[in-house]
Amino acid sequence: MAKKQKVVEKEFTLDLGNIGKIANEKETPKQENKPEKKEPKPKPTVKKEGSRREVPKEEPKAVVNSKTEDINKRQLRLVVSKDHITQFEDLFKRFVEQTETYWVNTSRVHIFVLGTLYLKQKYTTTKTYHEAPADFIKFISRKGNRLKSPESTLRKMEATPMFFEMDPEIFQAYFSVIYSFLLSKNDEHNLSYSASYFFKDFIDLLENSFKSFCNFGKNNS
Repeated sequence: MAKKQKVVEKEFTLDLGNIGKIANEKETPKQENKPEKKEPKPKPTVKKEGSRREVPKEEPKAVVNSKTEDINKRQLRLVVSKDHITQFEDLFKRFVEQTETYWVNTSRVHIFVLGTLYLKQKYTTTKTYHEAPADFIKFISRKGNRLKSPESTLRKMEATPMFFEMDPEIFQAYFSVIYSFLLSKNDEHNLSYSASYFFKDFIDLLENSFKSFCNFGKNNS
């Protein structure tokens, strides 16, 4: 009699791994790739004024103007009595009022230039204008003390410096006016004379011809 064969039921397991994945893929809708949100950059923190360290400000440095017109200017330094400065400023005020050139002649240098040109014209008209030679300008501009006299002492009482900036032509004309003035008095070798010493004579010459000077200034401002 044949032996009954034992039927061994092997436990059969089905790998559901892939099926589970597929099922999940079907059930779970695909997520759209949304653009990533960029996080805003943090704003720079501003320190309060109280916490800011104060840096000491530097004083502005003097800068020489490089414009050609300024390079060509000449500087004239006069050391004159305070009384003569007051007289010159009074002359300036009356001149501006008389000529009504407030918007043109705004500083002392304008009157100085006009006065120099006026005296040059006046001497030229009378044929007594002479160009100052270089050695005369050097002589009258020399540094150091001059021969003292009661008049020179008076003209330097409470001496104060004045500075004028002008074109080279005006600079030359001022010394030529001095030269012409001294020649008219036969006094060109006066050892007391200087550009500063002449300033009082400069004011007196303009005062003595004030009306004529105003007419000249009004037409040439």
